[in-house]
Amino acid sequence: MSSTLPILVFFFSLINIAYMTSVQHGLYIEFISEPSMVTLFLAYFAWTLMSYILKKFVIDAKGFGFKSAFTNAPIIGLLIYTCISISIMTVNPEWGFMHAFTDIIFGTTMFAMVTLIAVIFREYF
Repeated sequence: MSSTLPILVFFFSLINIAYMTSVQHGLYIEFISEPSMVTLFLAYFAWTLMSYILKKFVIDAKGFGFKSAFTNAPIIGLLIYTCISISIMTVNPEWGFMHAFTDIIFGTTMFAMVTLIAVIFREYF
């Protein structure tokens, strides 16, 4: 599974971009007023770190399988996105509890989805 990391980055970026542009664009407009190379670089850096964490603690873990998409992966997504949302709430007072809750639910679901994709297509990695 040496090629797993770039594939995971691709799926994280695909899901995030689809989510931000179609569902929650207005939610993030205050933070990202115009796209820039720095914003794009930081996003891909974050997705790479999330992919590494998912690979190390879920995909490479003993007993990786279908159950992992509903147990280990969502817990990691919940922890990561809770930290992110609390940080944003601290920096920007306009980021309220509902924004944070929506973001945490998205992150938890996204980790489960990416893990489910990895389980389903494990033989193609």
